[in-house]
Amino acid sequence: MTPRELYEIAQRRNLLDAHIRICDGMAVHYYPETTCVQADRYEIVIDVSDLDPLGYDDLDAWREVIDR
Repeated sequence: MTPRELYEIAQRRNLLDAHIRICDGMAVHYYPETTCVQADRYEIVIDVSDLDPLGYDDLDAWREVIDR
């Protein structure tokens, strides 16, 4: 997926201001921050390795923090 494709999907669904949630296969989720985004010559990398993972049960509490 390219950044343009992601933008177009978000635009069609009225989600341009929505946060991006990255999920792995173990019910762990990450909400990347701008410091996680790095641009290289031909790619954009979202590196969440420095972030604390959120368990599936913690997502509702995290959403309350974001909505403030």
